[in-house]
Amino acid sequence: MIDPKMMFDFIDSPNLTPEMKSFLNDTRSKLKGCQRRKFMAEVARLMGKGGQRRAEHELGWDRKTIQ
Repeated sequence: MIDPKMMFDFIDSPNLTPEMKSFLNDTRSKLKGCQRRKFMAEVARLMGKGGQRRAEHELGWDRKTIQ
């Protein structure tokens, strides 16, 4: 289980662990509509510069949805 307090350190690290990817995708799948889009955008923002592309590549998220 991932400690939520450590989540931001994981997101900011150069490589997401498989556990972190699973946690983010599981959380995203539990949300609907604008809550899901806001979550995805916030995760991409926390990833820093290039976060939208990184989320697309590492998490399989659609960049247009994140925008």
